[in-house]
Amino acid sequence: KPGYRVESGPQLDLAQSELIRFVFTLTRFSLILEEKRNNVATHEDEHERRTFPLVSQTLLLDDTISAAT
Repeated sequence: KPGYRVESGPQLDLAQSELIRFVFTLTRFSLILEEKRNNVATHEDEHERRTFPLVSQTLLLDDTISAAT
């Protein structure tokens, strides 16, 4: 179309990184909710043991995203 260009400028990159962060946040919450639902019947410290690796993985993922953006 005349007069219409898509530029990959800072604005677009920012929007993309925000979108990616949003998707990862949603994914993280759904994983944690799933984990909690699975652990409702189990003992408390078993819950801690199983949830912690998930949380540290998530934090690692957060750092990776931050470094990439």
